Amino acid sequence: MRDTYQLEHTIDVRCELGENALWDHREDCFWWTDILGLKLFRWWFQQDKLDTFHVSTPLCSFGLTEDPNLLICAFSEGFSLYSPERNKNLWHLPVSDCGHDVRMNDGRVDPTGRFWAGSMVQGNATCKKRGKLYRLDSSTQYSEVLNDIQISNGLCWSLNGDFMYFTDSPTEEIERYNFDLHSGTPSNPAKFATTSVDVHPDGACVDSKDYVWSAHWNGSEVTRYKPNGEIDLILPVPAKQPTSVCFGGHSMTHLFVTSAQVGLSKQDVASGHNGKVLVYKTPTKGHEQVICTLST
Repeated sequence: MRDTYQLEHTIDVRCELGENALWDHREDCFWWTDILGLKLFRWWFQQDKLDTFHVSTPLCSFGLTEDPNLLICAFSEGFSLYSPERNKNLWHLPVSDCGHDVRMNDGRVDPTGRFWAGSMVQGNATCKKRGKLYRLDSSTQYSEVLNDIQISNGLCWSLNGDFMYFTDSPTEEIERYNFDLHSGTPSNPAKFATTSVDVHPDGACVDSKDYVWSAHWNGSEVTRYKPNGEIDLILPVPAKQPTSVCFGGHSMTHLFVTSAQVGLSKQDVASGHNGKVLVYKTPTKGHEQVICTLST
């Protein structure tokens, strides 16, 4: 089956840490960030045209808003409503626990339009589990939802919103939570899937059949899981450290995979497609990204 997933295009940008694959169906464009390279990218699908925006602090994750020119963002130390064209935050909400050896990381918009993002411990911090998962409630308030996390990652929801998927990457496990759509509260965590030793689940998404796609850092693969957690497909990719995934393109049948070259040897950096975005034509269909309803 994996032979029907064809690498159709590569976006030749060598990111130090490419992340947050995000398709905007309204504009027919693909967004992603290079967290360590301090850049935000937008690639126009039809024209094969790339826009590059330079940011002053690491942009770790983001979601779409009702205004296509504004993104709801998790910068390294807090939440912002951000205009890439003007390189300006319309508002900024610092997260008290971020700074020094803790920064924000992976984020997504939930099925009701709320933006979520987690944090991670970086460097040689003595306490490795100081990361948390946050729900943005307004431009002036956020809630701490999960704690004792090292690297918050893999956030996505089932199509009907009954389940939330999440991983603390170093655990090499993906967890599934029951999710209350009204209150935005996860509960009853259970092991959903386990990766191989030294292979870490990173960014994830759900397709139109409610199967979960997970980028496997250090595994050179993207794995598709059935709703019961069984492996349905392993897609090898020509990048050692795939970081995030989403569907987009014509009819939502293209799979976009971001990757990273940070920490790789010079030989690895020079070979393959490490740091690039890989675009696959697939027999699988995704679904449109939810728009964040919080904009003021």
